[in-house]
Amino acid sequence: MWMTRTAGQTITLKSEVGRPAKAVNLEHLRRIMSLRMEEIFELIAQDLHKAGFVAIPARGAFLCGGGARIPNVARLAEQVLDMPVCVGKTNSISGLKSALDQPEFAAAIGLVKFGSLKSRKRDGGPFWKKGLKGVMGRVLQRS
Repeated sequence: MWMTRTAGQTITLKSEVGRPAKAVNLEHLRRIMSLRMEEIFELIAQDLHKAGFVAIPARGAFLCGGGARIPNVARLAEQVLDMPVCVGKTNSISGLKSALDQPEFAAAIGLVKFGSLKSRKRDGGPFWKKGLKGVMGRVLQRS
């Protein structure tokens, strides 16, 4: 199993809708999660194979989202996908780096950065190099 074992331990799940709290065996929960994550990666591997991405030499995957925080999930993904896997991070942005340097934000920030790069290539560079007058003129024309 790819997660650590904790025989006999339970966690209590509280209900917010008035139902009584429920004790869950932690080992059973981890086993179920392990099997479901393995199944998800097998489905991803099938889709990658169908799309022809398996044959690409410089291959690899990034895990994004809250599920990337599951202990040892990258190792499981590497085993099932048969490729290097890393947890996505947003380490190349400025500002609130510590607050945003989490896998939950990696895909969204990556897409914003990609869009910004495409926009700069299309427009010929960052907007501040063209001057406020040119930028405002383009904004007003769109209205």
